[in-house]
Amino acid sequence: MKLYWVQLPRPRTVVFVVGSLAAMGVTIAILHLFGIMLCPLKHFTGIPCFTCGSTRALFALAHGELKAAFLLQPLIVSLVLILAPIAIGCLYVAWVRRRLPCLSFTSAEKIILCITILSITLLNWCYLIRNTHL
Repeated sequence: MKLYWVQLPRPRTVVFVVGSLAAMGVTIAILHLFGIMLCPLKHFTGIPCFTCGSTRALFALAHGELKAAFLLQPLIVSLVLILAPIAIGCLYVAWVRRRLPCLSFTSAEKIILCITILSITLLNWCYLIRNTHL
C-alpha cells in the first residue's frame, strides 16, 4: 500500500462533493420522516438488504444512542465511527492545502481488501436477516 497526494484544482470541488453528500442525506432523512420505505428488496421480499436500518441507526447515533444504533446496523455505524474522523481530516487538508491523500494498492492487496469487504458485508447481512426474522 502506498500513500500519495493529489492536488485539487479548486476548493469549489470539495464544496461541491460535500454539498452533494449533504443533499442526499437530507433527502433520505425527509423520506424516512414521511415513512417512505427506501429498500425495495425488503418491501417486496421481506428480506433486508445489507444496508437496511442505516437511516434509523444514523438517527439513533445522532441522538447519542450508540448501543441502539449498533444493534440496528453494525456495519454502517462502525464505518461512520471509524471513517468520520478520517473524512473530516481529509476535508480539512483538501480545503486548506488543496490536496487529498490517496492510497494505491498492489494486485494482491486489492484481492485481500475485496475479500475482507465482502466477508464483513456478508456477516452484517446475515446478522440483519437473523434479527429481522426473530
